Amino acid sequence: MFKVSTQYTPARGIVNLSSEYSIYIAIDVLRAGSTVCSALFNGAKKVIPAGSREKAMSIASRFEQGTCILAGERNCQRINGFDLGNSPLEFTPKVVTNKYVVLFTTNGTIIFTFGKRFRYSFVGAFVNLSAIVSKIVKIIESDRAVSGILLFCAGNEGNFSLEDFMCSGAIIESLKKKGIEFNADDTSRVARELFVLHSKELKEYLLGSEHSAKLIQLGFEDDVHFSLTLDRFSIVPSIIGTSIIVEN
Repeated sequence: MFKVSTQYTPARGIVNLSSEYSIYIAIDVLRAGSTVCSALFNGAKKVIPAGSREKAMSIASRFEQGTCILAGERNCQRINGFDLGNSPLEFTPKVVTNKYVVLFTTNGTIIFTFGKRFRYSFVGAFVNLSAIVSKIVKIIESDRAVSGILLFCAGNEGNFSLEDFMCSGAIIESLKKKGIEFNADDTSRVARELFVLHSKELKEYLLGSEHSAKLIQLGFEDDVHFSLTLDRFSIVPSIIGTSIIVEN
């Protein structure tokens, strides 16, 4: 039977996991996953995740002037010399249309780079929840070789992140409501049960998370509200090789 697993932090790495699962969902609610969705929805050609500040700068230097946006943060703040930070609100159509975005963030971009190891790889967040679930269902129904799904949470500097965990629970509950039968590991069961418990006051509950509180304190309250809102976008960012795109 189709299996669902949740990894709530990348601290253990991802060694040998790609052989066990067909679908990989990289989840970073606050804020990289939401930012990727915003950038691609608003017209960016692709997002190229980088594993370090230096790598991001190296990648960006290969593009012709005016065709690339260098974006990223450390400790939630825009990196000096970068064009943008990691606020999904910065990636407007005026700024990103027909541009390549090179992105480095503290938590999210490293798990995006893991996606190339899997048959199907996507970026998921609350802002595109229904689109992600629909994509998973479509794949399951059309590809009998699919063995399972790995929901991989970015966490917060190697630690547990409540909003990412709850997003994985929301995906699992949505799949269940779609009639998908699966075996869930214990972590997935807890994620789903926690989401169901707080689904009616989801945003209010998550505004009290550790990372939400930190961002709000730093002046990014609008980012938090944006990122905790369901289904702002109908797109599914696909991780293809070293890039994230929206496939036609």
